[in-house]
Amino acid sequence: MITKIQSKVLFTIIVVASILISACAPIAPGGYSAPAAGREGRGGGNESAAPAEESASEAPAAASGAAADSAGRGDYRPRSPAPTAALPERSAQYEAVTAGVTDDNEEWQDYLDYLDRNPYIYANQRDVSERYIITVVDEAGATVHDATVQIYANNTEIFSGRTDAGGQVLFHPLALDTSWQVQRSGDVRVVATKGYVARSETFYRHQGERWTITLGEPERLPYAQLDLLFLIDATGSMGDEINKLKATMADIADQIAFLPEQPDVRYSLVAYRDRGDAFVVRSYDFTPNLGEFQRSLSALRADGGGDEPEALNEALHRSIHELSWRSEDTVRLVILVADAPPHLDYRWENFSYDTDMIEAVRQGIKIFPVGASNLNAEGEYIFRQLAQFTGGKFVFLTYADGSNPGSGPGTETEHDVDNYSVDTLDRLVVRLVRDELAKLGGEPSDSGTVGRSDSGQSGSGTVGQQPPPTATPMPPRVPVSCTIQGTWRDCGSEAATAQLIGLVGRGLYEVNLNAQQHGYDRVRFDITYGDAPSGFSVDIGDAEYTYGVTPDSAHPVNTAEVQVVDDELFVFANRTIPAEETLDWQRNLLWLPSVVKAGETLSIEISDGRVGINAPGGIEVVNSPHLFQLAGRLDEQGQPDDTIYVAFNRSIDGNEYGAGVGEVVVTFYPTR
Repeated sequence: MITKIQSKVLFTIIVVASILISACAPIAPGGYSAPAAGREGRGGGNESAAPAEESASEAPAAASGAAADSAGRGDYRPRSPAPTAALPERSAQYEAVTAGVTDDNEEWQDYLDYLDRNPYIYANQRDVSERYIITVVDEAGATVHDATVQIYANNTEIFSGRTDAGGQVLFHPLALDTSWQVQRSGDVRVVATKGYVARSETFYRHQGERWTITLGEPERLPYAQLDLLFLIDATGSMGDEINKLKATMADIADQIAFLPEQPDVRYSLVAYRDRGDAFVVRSYDFTPNLGEFQRSLSALRADGGGDEPEALNEALHRSIHELSWRSEDTVRLVILVADAPPHLDYRWENFSYDTDMIEAVRQGIKIFPVGASNLNAEGEYIFRQLAQFTGGKFVFLTYADGSNPGSGPGTETEHDVDNYSVDTLDRLVVRLVRDELAKLGGEPSDSGTVGRSDSGQSGSGTVGQQPPPTATPMPPRVPVSCTIQGTWRDCGSEAATAQLIGLVGRGLYEVNLNAQQHGYDRVRFDITYGDAPSGFSVDIGDAEYTYGVTPDSAHPVNTAEVQVVDDELFVFANRTIPAEETLDWQRNLLWLPSVVKAGETLSIEISDGRVGINAPGGIEVVNSPHLFQLAGRLDEQGQPDDTIYVAFNRSIDGNEYGAGVGEVVVTFYPTR
């Protein structure tokens, strides 16, 4: 099964030759050898070409062939190991941006105290002092995502919202334009609906802030959907933040793609400036193509502005109302990056941020504002309004000296916050996404106050259990796991994985990824090393070979592989790959030195044409049609093959031995 690595002598000769060749290349800024055209270093390397500046008229950027898709999952580019020293990760090629995050709904009393300290701030005031947390669960007690929650007072609808990934929606009766109707009613009727299942319950105000409603057995998607919008202030003062977001976007996308939920992600970009600038709002609708999104982001330049407030009202309004947000079973997030509040003096505008944050709740959209450098007190107040009301969190840049943004990254801030955590901005963005996705289908955060059921009560909403027009679908497939330990026997005793993985030799497993047969087409190996890796500790390939390996020339079969040899990791394509797309002009697509050591865990994920690596040093994703040919694609012999073979700590040719792997958790993910 295993392709024999060239002898270490030959490998050393190749490396030395590479060093000599690179010594003749021009030196790029920062002391690294400039990569060849069309090539990137590990983790993306230095950009091969800077995007062209916008024209004077600032016409919208076109997704033309001139803008190459140089990163992400939409287009594969080989990644070259540095011959003299490993290139830094993308996130290390610029000064780190640190940021803090605070959750005002979690620190509720602190937030109310903050509002009391700022009674005269210039903002559109909404009274959130009366707040209720409504949680929708199914009969098994699992939270229900994207359920519609309507609230009635005296049979008049006063509120509508959608539950978040954790099954919750926030209800602020005094903050609504219908608050006068609420004030005349001591109780409200809450109607929760998901698909063909609905339920109505009555709750009394001022008798506990947590209300829970049970909603039968609603349908669920077997996978996660994520719509992620970046709403960016593109005025002149935002140049640094925009450039740093461009530099980290590929890292952010890779890390989101490698989250356990494996979300189906779409990206959108809305940039805004102000009246009198080259543009006021420029929108790029949702796309699943990361390369297309990055081209739009790369073309964005910071310019214009002048006065401090900007056109955030119009940008937010268009973001909420004009983009093609998915309507069902989707986690919808807005990352707002800005350093100024909206204009509140544009009285002719028929929209405002506070009315649109109410609309965001109705559509199930959470807003996570990121306060960039020099955000003033008014901006902080409004950003925290947006975050708290929609269930998001307030993020703000931090510095070594909180009063001096030029002092470099650190943990200090001038904002009026006490309890906050600090990380780099790109990691925080991933963390915000991860925390939302992790809530899907979980247990409610608090049991809450259960209301009195009145499912038969008449009202403006449709209530009760309604039979679907078609047969009830089978329960959706969910990820399934089993564990392999040092004896290298069958992968546990889990019946759910019996048809997916089986032992066919000592330390050798056959993995079946035939989605049409059982509904699973992706597998992830979380490999924990009890000892230092030695020899061939991991080998994942398309073919099973007797005694582990024969020379490459001896068998004309698909030989895509992932190997861990000593502490190095290699990804090889099959024999059909053009030589110019490889690192060594043969089959090598990725090389990671010092990838893992004793006590650490290395994760490897395999799917059709894709290998994902999550190592202690970072995340790498390689896409190529010449990798594992699954999903019914034909291999080199013209046969469909949905099987891969995996070996741990295996003897190779009788003179190469593998050691170090102590435990492996194998997880299969359902087809989307």
